[in-house]
Amino acid sequence: MYKSKQIIVNKSAISYLDEGRGPIILFVHGWLDSKETFHNLINELKLQYRCIAIDLPNFGASQVDKSVASVDTYASFLQDFLDKLDIKKYVVAGHSMGGQIALYAVGKNIIKPTALVLIASSGVRNNNNLSKQLVKKISFVLRRFIPEKTKNSIYKKIGSDYSTKLSSVHKIIIKNMLQKDVQNEAKKIVTPTLLIYGDSDKHTPVSMGKSLSSAIQSSKLKVLSGADHWLHQSNAKIIADLIRKMNK
Repeated sequence: MYKSKQIIVNKSAISYLDEGRGPIILFVHGWLDSKETFHNLINELKLQYRCIAIDLPNFGASQVDKSVASVDTYASFLQDFLDKLDIKKYVVAGHSMGGQIALYAVGKNIIKPTALVLIASSGVRNNNNLSKQLVKKISFVLRRFIPEKTKNSIYKKIGSDYSTKLSSVHKIIIKNMLQKDVQNEAKKIVTPTLLIYGDSDKHTPVSMGKSLSSAIQSSKLKVLSGADHWLHQSNAKIIADLIRKMNK
């Protein structure tokens, strides 16, 4: 178990890990996750890299901050965090929602990493298609006429990240994240980018990785056989090797 550190960023207490020496990799976790999700990857990389993993505001051991609740405000937070630690040269690795935030931040030129690693990244939303509109109508019915326990069971079965048990700020965050498609930002990225997806991932399927890879210049897509959404934990050695090769 690594010892957490704390720093104040924009008046909020932020918890993070800082392990190893060498070129810096900033790890950004996904939805309802924390910095600890990267323990296995840090174990594999800390002898060659300085690994910094943060708890985003409103997650893990970091402070609740309702002003940071959208893709763009989280992107700005990443730069503020890097400025606070006086980090100029770095690689960013984001998992799931963390990948969506990192992708947006790079595409908008808010952060300028030397390389970008997207692990089971979200961000392809296509909110205007017919199926999305149908889900919205079903959700409206669920909210009005079905008991909470049943609602949460249905959300879980359809793979939704929503739950009636979410805090008020988390409900705002998930709404903002689900509404934001970052493919336009992806098209603006010229930073060397590695996308890693698992072929058994039901949350962010390989098709999402292919869409993002097609949009990002100079990107490479690696699909891991038998890996699910938590491939950064179960396939840490493979992913660490891919990161090392990318940064040679």
